[in-house]
Amino acid sequence: MVITGRRQETLDHTRQIHERGGIDTSIFDYRFVTSLEQADAVVAAAGEQAVIVNATGLGKDRPGSPLSDAVVFPQRSVVWEFNYRGSLEFLAQARAREAADALTVVDGWEYFIHGWSQVVAEVFHIPMGAERVERLAALASTVR
Repeated sequence: MVITGRRQETLDHTRQIHERGGIDTSIFDYRFVTSLEQADAVVAAAGEQAVIVNATGLGKDRPGSPLSDAVVFPQRSVVWEFNYRGSLEFLAQARAREAADALTVVDGWEYFIHGWSQVVAEVFHIPMGAERVERLAALASTVR
């Protein structure tokens, strides 16, 4: 598993969290990248059926994507945007290549709604089955 970061301190902190959790850090390649082109190269080298995730906050906390518009996603990969709000450039990049590269594009919005629906269910003691979550997601999408 490759984890990229634009700040060495962030990568070091991530490694420390893994170590504290007793996770074997030898399974990770903590890669310091300083440009969009370097990040694109990591994605392109991932190989077919990779899982490519944007967990940076770019596209949510501030505009942008960790990848350039020239990125080449590996064929038949899963491209998962963790962010659920904001400008979501990474999600747009993946969707633009979805059909041509046979990508499965996953929108963080779905997981945001699912997670919060479970919190609401717990706090307010409301049964929260799949049908209700789908209804909530449909309602919420009108104000997204």
